[in-house]
Amino acid sequence: MCKEDKFRSLFLQIGFSQKLQLKGAYDLFFGSLTIDDIERLLSQNTFFSYAYSPSSIIELANVKSCDKMNLIIFEGNYLTRFLPEEITAILLHEIGHAFNSSLKGLDGEFVADKFVKEKGYGRWIISALEKGVKQNLNGFDSDICNKRIIKLKEV
Repeated sequence: MCKEDKFRSLFLQIGFSQKLQLKGAYDLFFGSLTIDDIERLLSQNTFFSYAYSPSSIIELANVKSCDKMNLIIFEGNYLTRFLPEEITAILLHEIGHAFNSSLKGLDGEFVADKFVKEKGYGRWIISALEKGVKQNLNGFDSDICNKRIIKLKEV
């Protein structure tokens, strides 16, 4: 299976990858990941989905039975609030958590942000954090976000 087929298989909802394509984030997100990143996600049973708050039903297709699955869920309403680069940065941040699942709290946030920065999306995660705080979006606690921004701006 080629890199793009493996990448596509990470989306348990066809609609999510289509929404990312329409928003212009799919190619950015795909391009930011190496084949090793994708294979690591697959080996860890880490997949992507979207949902709408406060609750929604998620229809998943072709779900394989496994002991543990990591499901990275993106808030569907945020697709209209963030730029494609910011969406990519947010998804990369969540991958950073998946790759470092033993780290929790602020340490977990910092290591996930480090992964984003290593992928070249540091300024975009900062932009997303600032926007999320300014718009008072769910999941964007101002104290935590401000600490993350300070850490991200360190050289």
